[in-house]
Amino acid sequence: MSPSINTKKRREIIRDLILKEKIGTQEDLAARLRELGLKATQSTVSRDIQALRLIKQGAAGAKYYALPAIKTKLKPSDPLVTMYRQIVVGMDQATNMIVIHTEPGMAQAFCATMDKLNWEEIVGTLAGEDTVLLITKNEETAREIYQTFHDL
Repeated sequence: MSPSINTKKRREIIRDLILKEKIGTQEDLAARLRELGLKATQSTVSRDIQALRLIKQGAAGAKYYALPAIKTKLKPSDPLVTMYRQIVVGMDQATNMIVIHTEPGMAQAFCATMDKLNWEEIVGTLAGEDTVLLITKNEETAREIYQTFHDL
């Protein structure tokens, strides 16, 4: 891999690493990235951890980074939460898909805001005039996202 890898790709690699390995410190994560041929300073890794909203889990003394649950990924101040509360008029879930109904003309803006979150659980999105389709990796994830939005 190229040392000049872009931020999005580096963060995808970090997500993959923490899903496969128990990495407990920023220094360990930076070292793993270097082993993969990537240049990443501690401050870059720190920003990536914050952007990915990684959490620490495990027992005391054996904590490691993990991806947050869907519910913890959204903060009340997030633009998506504000937008959801203002424009979403209904929602349904079918298997691994969520259909979100918005006010007329607002589906594409909601979809674009959703896409900017880069949630690895969402395989793809599609927007029409007043309908957004979210496709997730599995039915369980769709249920979790549906419930998270429902609780907003």
